[in-house]
Amino acid sequence: MSNLSPVPCTLHPIFAKKIDRPIEGVIKADDEASLRLEIEEVVLNDYLREFRTKLTSHKNHLEAVSISASSSQGEKTRALKEIEKITKMIAEMEEYEREVLYPLATEQVEIDLDDG
Repeated sequence: MSNLSPVPCTLHPIFAKKIDRPIEGVIKADDEASLRLEIEEVVLNDYLREFRTKLTSHKNHLEAVSISASSSQGEKTRALKEIEKITKMIAEMEEYEREVLYPLATEQVEIDLDDG
């Protein structure tokens, strides 16, 4: 028997999507509008934003290294070069979200409710 007591926590802050939204069940392959929306949500919430958060965290660490008195000049130089690369990657990801994913997600897709 464990002496550990349950740790109280709330789940809402750790999810990108609203967790108490209605779940529509399995998406049919012939339901193009729902399939497209789900794919966009997965790409945006499960991949793009998560990866961007990790890159931002790594960039913040590198910025600390670049100004640390205990870092050597070589470490500072490498950190600054890496910061430059990461900054470009983050900018590209933000542009992709703004120019590609967001317009797709807000696109008015005609749905034929009488079809099956």
